Amino acid sequence: RLFLEYRNKIKWKKINRKTYEELIYNEDPDISKRIDLTDKYCISIDPEGSIDIDDCLHYENKDDIIEIGIHIADVSSYVIEGSELDKILFERCETKYFPWKTQHMLGDKYSTDICSLRKIKKGIKKKRAVSLILSFNNEGFLMKKNIVCSNIINRRELSYENAEELMSNENNYTGRHVKKLYD
Repeated sequence: RLFLEYRNKIKWKKINRKTYEELIYNEDPDISKRIDLTDKYCISIDPEGSIDIDDCLHYENKDDIIEIGIHIADVSSYVIEGSELDKILFERCETKYFPWKTQHMLGDKYSTDICSLRKIKKGIKKKRAVSLILSFNNEGFLMKKNIVCSNIINRRELSYENAEELMSNENNYTGRHVKKLYD
């Protein structure tokens, strides 16, 4: 195991709590430029047991326009550009996944909670995302695409297995939603 960690450059410089506290934006510095998409029914679909939720999807059909949103966690909006933390993260470049552990680029608390798109158990909490919004006509032709910084709310965290089960249940709102995304 140590050899694999060495070979894959897992010997990362430790980031202490003070560095995080000084070099993380708690408030969104670009809030005026962020589009509010919290009315969309966003869901995440990840492997069973996944805790670093970094993407969500939404589907909406109105006025003969089908809209699909692909939302990616906007982690960069939390890190002060050019800071010591930014330099450390630039060297790390990615999260490493091993059978025995996950080594998060940004650290567990930030990767699985603060900067992630995880559904908040108590209350409604907006999450920062970069969103690709695709608009199609009823024949399936792409009419418009737009990339925006957004705020979203993850309404459901699903595993692949949950999503498969729900798709077969036409009486379930989330199931119908997942089925339309799949189709």
